[in-house]
Amino acid sequence: MTTFQDIGATAETVGEAAEIDLALDNVNIIPDSLCMACGASGETRLMMTKIPLFREVIISSFSCDACGEKNTEVQFGGETQERGCRYRLTCAEREDLDRQVVKSESCRVLVP
Repeated sequence: MTTFQDIGATAETVGEAAEIDLALDNVNIIPDSLCMACGASGETRLMMTKIPLFREVIISSFSCDACGEKNTEVQFGGETQERGCRYRLTCAEREDLDRQVVKSESCRVLVP
């Protein structure tokens, strides 16, 4: 039978909450973040940045040296710009599709 660690007891062993400064393009490093894969301490990095004609986003990155777990997320941080924009992309080759896209929840992507 597997026994699980008491989350409350684990949380109490962690010191005061890290102070986070979300000024634009300022990287915050939070040591001793709990790894959800192995339970060891990992490191979280947070940065708020602004994407022109879009909005502010919070980029977070977690890594655990103990098990090698890595995770990166992009979350919306500010208000949507007053005016939206429309992008149209015509792909001529397979390599044209090798892109990462950050989209809002109101975005629509069509791939015929």
